[in-house]
Amino acid sequence: MELTINLFRKGTMVDWGGNSPTTLNAAFHIAQFWDGREPDVEAQTGGPILNPVEMAMPNENAVIEKLSKIDEYKILFSKVFPDEENAITYNNPKKAIGAFERKLVTPSRLDDYISGNDNALNEKEILIYDLKTLKLKSKT
Repeated sequence: MELTINLFRKGTMVDWGGNSPTTLNAAFHIAQFWDGREPDVEAQTGGPILNPVEMAMPNENAVIEKLSKIDEYKILFSKVFPDEENAITYNNPKKAIGAFERKLVTPSRLDDYISGNDNALNEKEILIYDLKTLKLKSKT
């Protein structure tokens, strides 16, 4: 069964037949989008911005113009990108969104185990973890 996502664009609803990949743990994927057309989360963020069905910005300059009209963005981008004369570029929002997406990491039971919760993993999982850790230590 195919699910349909309804997107709102300029006051109208647009049907898009498909599901977007999750942003959770996306930074660990070897490629972005279902077809793998972008190498990382920073590159991925540019697609929806210029896509006529999603954010519908006509071009990169339109994005820069729109963001530059918002005084708070001028201040915030200058703080985040202090070494750049003009901090509002087309690539800097992609970098900022990518940095945010890199923080969207789901915790795992292994993380809990490493943090000291001895009950987070079962005996078999602990054995596998110990064997892999031992193997890694023996290589260094």
